[in-house]
Amino acid sequence: MYVRRTETIVDAVSEQVDAMCTAELARGPVKEVLYVNTPKHDALREAIEKTLWHEAPDIKDKMPEAWLAYRNSINIKVRLTPETGWVHESFLVSTDAKLKLPPLFDRWVVTEIRPEYVTPIVETWVKEQLAVETQRLETHNTFALIKTQLEGFLRSHSSLNTALKEMPELKMYTPQEYLDKIAEKVVRAPKRGTSEAEKAYVDVDAITRAAVAHRITSAGG
Repeated sequence: MYVRRTETIVDAVSEQVDAMCTAELARGPVKEVLYVNTPKHDALREAIEKTLWHEAPDIKDKMPEAWLAYRNSINIKVRLTPETGWVHESFLVSTDAKLKLPPLFDRWVVTEIRPEYVTPIVETWVKEQLAVETQRLETHNTFALIKTQLEGFLRSHSSLNTALKEMPELKMYTPQEYLDKIAEKVVRAPKRGTSEAEKAYVDVDAITRAAVAHRITSAGG
């Protein structure tokens, strides 16, 4: 059966790509949960407290209670060098050991951990989180590029039939309902010369690798 290319089909393929990306991210590495009373949590808490009180560390334990605030969470960011990316974290502590905050602390400001307080344990944690974030970003970017290329490729065709004929790999990203419609009756595509589709660049190897990898991991291979 002849299936005219519509924006509904383009959207359906895009949603399929998004679903595959989401599934790959779910199976991939995730950021480590910082549990209280662990070396990493303790080291990061120390770095946070030293950063918060770096202007007057000697008065931290001398301030009147009425001037202080206590919180069990704080938003922080930390990086190892100006060239590396930031690691953002919502740092949590137990309710019976809240963070002591200096006067005029702005709860909406993300606290930037000062580099002089980044100990080897904190450095290790930052590197681990950056590795996870880098891999997740690469996965996201791979599928985002595939999505853009497939949208352009589809829009350069008047029918899904011709798009699949020129690039069979598109089938791996096309919802089954549209493939079933095409399979209802085989229609011989007219002979073509130079197609407008050639104006829409698609990295076929990349979309094939991503789809095959998705199927393998989905199958538990």
